[in-house]
Amino acid sequence: MEKTKIHVDCPFCVDGKQNVGGVETGCPNCEGIGLLSWGACVLDSDVFPTHKILEATDPAEYVSLAPGNVALYNLIISAGTIDLSPTTTARAVLWGMFGEGTTTRTNLIALVS
Repeated sequence: MEKTKIHVDCPFCVDGKQNVGGVETGCPNCEGIGLLSWGACVLDSDVFPTHKILEATDPAEYVSLAPGNVALYNLIISAGTIDLSPTTTARAVLWGMFGEGTTTRTNLIALVS
């Protein structure tokens, strides 16, 4: 898998510039770019912000969920991010709530494909 570089704003300057003794100079820490390389990592393509789950959910299917499933769905949505890898509990729970042939299941499958 390809690694993705992660950058963060340089905490030592503003937009790559520092004011040193009243003279604006390029920041030596970020070489005037305004960003520092934080590293590189492999981004997991099965991890999503939970608003993606909300957007994939058919409203009519949501309101027809059993009360216990509504509470569990709301808990999942409140997490902020979700791992929908094939072996995760979250995926199994969501796939169980929204059976085969439902619009929501179809949308969720498209999301992870």
